[in-house]
Amino acid sequence: SKQLDLKRLFLVREALTYLDLEDESTLQLRVLVQRTFLHTQFLALGGDNFGRRFLIWALTALPLVALFHKTMKAGLVSAPKWKRESYANVYFRAWQTSEGQAKLRIEAALTNLVDSAIHVQNSGARKAAESVLQYFVDQKSIEKQVEDLLHRLYSPLLFHALEVANSNVRENALRQLGIVFPLVSPTLLQGAFDEALEEQFHLLVDSLEDRAPNVRS
Repeated sequence: SKQLDLKRLFLVREALTYLDLEDESTLQLRVLVQRTFLHTQFLALGGDNFGRRFLIWALTALPLVALFHKTMKAGLVSAPKWKRESYANVYFRAWQTSEGQAKLRIEAALTNLVDSAIHVQNSGARKAAESVLQYFVDQKSIEKQVEDLLHRLYSPLLFHALEVANSNVRENALRQLGIVFPLVSPTLLQGAFDEALEEQFHLLVDSLEDRAPNVRS
């Protein structure tokens, strides 16, 4: 069966780490691994899906995060709701279980999704990125480190975007602030925490008087 095939692949996955998948000699194999990130069987929800476990492992163990992220990001745009949820789960579990350089590469991919959610004008691409980020927001009560992650991902982009001339970008940034609010580092002392919270609250209130109708609405 297909599930048995996925299990066999998962059990021999470590063999891929002995190959230089960035070399031209392994191009065909690299393309095959890349395609697994678009395959329905690998992304299927429910049960002990060895396909999805393989994708999570590949993101954490292989030096091709940028390529895999580009593939998933393209797949997200036209993906149905269940598949977007599966992609989001892959990103989250990979981030949660990774360490060192692998975690940094995954966080760079997530930063790219934040940038897309704020700056991309195509609504389909923007909502696709937002669906993954929303999944992370929903994990805040389960995984304590998520709050700090979101602060690191959003802060460099979000507050600057709220002040740019482009009203569409301001509108997107405001929507993102509403999703992640409050965007405060959990490491802050209570006084600094309260101050940051108040500043963000004022940003939300000030948006009601923005010069652009699309931002005010």
